[in-house]
Amino acid sequence: MPTNKNNKWTDRWLVNDLANGLLWLFSVFSFIAFMWVVVHLPWLIIIAISIYIFKRYLYKEEKPKIKRIGHNSFNKSLKEPQYHYKKEKSKPSNNCICGCKGIPFTHLPIGSKIDLKKHKVCPARWQRKRTGFYTNALGERVSWVSSAGQRSGQRALERQKEREEAQRQLKKAAVELQIKKELRKKEAKEARRKREENNEAALSRTEALERGLTTYIGHSCNVGHSGIRHVRNSECVECRKNDQRLRDAMRRGAYPRDLTQEEKLQITKIYKEAKFLTKATGIEHHVDHIKPLAAGGEHHPDNLQILTAKENLSKGAKWEGG
Repeated sequence: MPTNKNNKWTDRWLVNDLANGLLWLFSVFSFIAFMWVVVHLPWLIIIAISIYIFKRYLYKEEKPKIKRIGHNSFNKSLKEPQYHYKKEKSKPSNNCICGCKGIPFTHLPIGSKIDLKKHKVCPARWQRKRTGFYTNALGERVSWVSSAGQRSGQRALERQKEREEAQRQLKKAAVELQIKKELRKKEAKEARRKREENNEAALSRTEALERGLTTYIGHSCNVGHSGIRHVRNSECVECRKNDQRLRDAMRRGAYPRDLTQEEKLQITKIYKEAKFLTKATGIEHHVDHIKPLAAGGEHHPDNLQILTAKENLSKGAKWEGG
């Protein structure tokens, strides 16, 4: 019994020693592996980055070569042409069922017999249309473009030429317009310089302000005056004078009836005529009120007359009416 018990304890100690030994070995190897990784970690990072750069920027995968073919009945658009691989073009056209062998009618020998009903669905014909190539009688590969594709290409070229011509015309018109503007500016500057030299009236408010003038020649007013206007407010000079005369007459007691536009024009003509007579004869003329304002007369065309300054001053405020 004691012997058996001692053997049992001995076996347990052996197992524990073996487990501890294995654990110690595992720890040692783990430590060695960890230290190896720590020592070689920079090199591992450099290798990983190099592989990434090579795959990302340096290595280019070879892609199948693509060639553009002519436009055919399946593709009439110039913007989105069809593309086919070389392998598809290299297929032999020996699957004809109508006798054309994939050759267009315009290239067939004279006297060739073709089944027109089968020609519509002939695989060799559709292969030629799809790929843009066919094999002639000599066994040579010949490129082919349908007449419809040729016409569409010609129309596209014509439209492109028309667009380019239109753009050229627009550019030419823009250049001509710019030249005309520059010429008009030069002519306006030259005309203004001559007006300044001859002390002539300004033709715009801006020019009058720059030259220090009080009036300028603008467009005619609604009444139809000459168009001479004040710089300070662009008001017609003649209209301003007429309004001033009317206000003066009202201050002196002449309260006229409501004047119409025609009556105002008549008053303006009377004053113009008096000024014209003064210039023509050299004798000063005045516009006189037949019935003086002091006697209750009105500032109205029917109550106005033209007299010389001497006659007007001698008359004064006399009135012999009833």
